[in-house]
Amino acid sequence: MRSRLYLALMILIVILLAVPASLVTAADPPEPTYVEELPVVDGEYSEWDLDFDFFSDLYKHFDREPPDFIMGHLYLQYDCGSNVLCALVLVDVAPYWDPPLWLDITNPAAQFLSLGTDVLVDGTDLNSGTLPNMAWVYDDQGVPMGWEACVALEEGTYNNFNAQVQVWFSGDESVLAAVVDQAVTLELICGITAVDLASFTAEVAGPAIQLDWQTVSEVDHLGFNLYRAESAGGPYTRLNADLIPGQLPGSPIGGTYNFLDTTALRGVTYYYWLEDVDLYGNTGLHGPVTASLKAYVNVLPGRPRPALAPVRVVQQIN
Repeated sequence: MRSRLYLALMILIVILLAVPASLVTAADPPEPTYVEELPVVDGEYSEWDLDFDFFSDLYKHFDREPPDFIMGHLYLQYDCGSNVLCALVLVDVAPYWDPPLWLDITNPAAQFLSLGTDVLVDGTDLNSGTLPNMAWVYDDQGVPMGWEACVALEEGTYNNFNAQVQVWFSGDESVLAAVVDQAVTLELICGITAVDLASFTAEVAGPAIQLDWQTVSEVDHLGFNLYRAESAGGPYTRLNADLIPGQLPGSPIGGTYNFLDTTALRGVTYYYWLEDVDLYGNTGLHGPVTASLKAYVNVLPGRPRPALAPVRVVQQIN
């Protein structure tokens, strides 16, 4: 009797825990990474960060509940200045695919981004040089493994966004993979953040790099994250272990913040981004700003050691 009661209690706990999680997921549609410089559509995807820019998996059985057989991955970047959405699709490279998956480019129109039945870009726009534009992605052996594309798309909320890829499966079967139900919500939100940022700077502070930022207001603000990379295209590393809490959440008055990057190496130029997070999970990305600790200089005896002048880079956020 006790075992039955214990089992029933555990099932009830699981159900109660699952309900809030599903509500949070439904209320917070995914967004792309917001950038100020879009990738070049050339099939070379070093400008992409496969962790930071991930948007959705692509499923063979996209109409099942739940879907299964992840066969590809979708990554998105969006530039609010030009209203251009860029996508990267790569086939799944998990070791259990034997033989490995690869892109089926015999039907270019089967590779596309769409809003419902309206195709935004597909393989017939290959290497067009203008929007919309697409390029195949090849591996080191010249095998097609995905595609890269950019298309003009206005800011807004789209409830029927889809990405489709056609891949060779089991060596001799070509199948389609897409987002769940071939329609997910895509939110493109520009100019609406919880934080009005006045400035964001990076400067040398002794053996470290100090990041300073100042806000004008922090309405519905929760906190900040800081990211660092050795190039403008990433990959990005988060510097703070926990969210940096806002000083004045919900206030029309701003605050002043600083963070000391003690892991910076000498002789390396670093790129820094500041991400603000609001109470609803929305984020805004600012930057990059750059700074570099000068490398050590070997000084001959009898000669004065050159001073290490501070380097200060300031980016004013309008």
